[in-house]
Amino acid sequence: GFFTTAPLEDTSSVRNRFGGYLHELHQAGITPNPDYLVCHPYEVSDEDARSTERTAFQNVIFRMVQSGVTAIIAENDRVAQLIQMACCQLGIRIPEDLSLVGFDSTDTSEQLGITSIRQDFDLIGEKVVQILLASIANPSADVEKICIPVELIIRK
Repeated sequence: GFFTTAPLEDTSSVRNRFGGYLHELHQAGITPNPDYLVCHPYEVSDEDARSTERTAFQNVIFRMVQSGVTAIIAENDRVAQLIQMACCQLGIRIPEDLSLVGFDSTDTSEQLGITSIRQDFDLIGEKVVQILLASIANPSADVEKICIPVELIIRK
């Protein structure tokens, strides 16, 4: 499954991550299930994840697992952290019951042992500066899309 709190139509980076998720499903011969894309467009807090009284956020995670989702790719590491907290509260074991992957490979994901996808932020910054300087030098140049490789950092 893919879980985001950011609407796909509003956030290009999350939309691209979702596109990567769909691409990899296709490459593996897996037909995407629309029910496994969860867009929960609400700010989620630690309390939403850790509450002893079932919250809307916890219900969404619980329903995903009950419907057969065995792995979730979260839009970023913070969302993965919240999912991990909710799973702990719900009695869902990671990785025994549910595999979880974040995005950005933050210090928090490292401390919590969450598998994550690392981006090369230094290289991204370099490319942004190159594009900016090139567009200043030639404002009529074609728009260029650059893909920076990412790395899967496997943790607990």
